[in-house]
Amino acid sequence: MRERAAADLYRNSAAMISHRFRTPLAVADSALQRLIRRGAQAGAGEIATRARPSPG
Repeated sequence: MRERAAADLYRNSAAMISHRFRTPLAVADSALQRLIRRGAQAGAGEIATRARPSPG
């Protein structure tokens, strides 16, 4: 029973950590994909604005 509880704790911790890393990376990937699609239409000002971290 203790072994099962430890395995569950490990699995849940790994899932939480994985989610914490994936979410910010997905947001960054999405922003970069939008800039790539805009290509040459994206000016330096837009790139600088999108590269700035959002408040909060």
